[in-house]
Amino acid sequence: MQIRTATIIATLAAVMFVVAFQAFAVDMKQQPPQKPGADQCGAGGRGCVSEREKAYMDLGYRLLPKSSSSAIANFARACAERPQWVDDCKHRPVIILKRLGLTLDD
Repeated sequence: MQIRTATIIATLAAVMFVVAFQAFAVDMKQQPPQKPGADQCGAGGRGCVSEREKAYMDLGYRLLPKSSSSAIANFARACAERPQWVDDCKHRPVIILKRLGLTLDD
């Protein structure tokens, strides 16, 4: 009698597992995949950079070789967003870092 009870309990547990898994699978199929908008390249739109910003990143890596990638990313974004800084960006990048409150070590 105990063997039958254990078999019945095991069978019921297996059936419940299969039913729960099927319900989960159906729920997953009903949700359409989320596609990022055309203006989003990463989480929250981060990761998108313009061609101008990419050019300033390259310039930053050449002119500020000892700076962190974070400092160079901030340099590139600031230079890309502020055309009036173009001369300082191209010839005096340390001044740009100072304007942003950064140092070569940041």
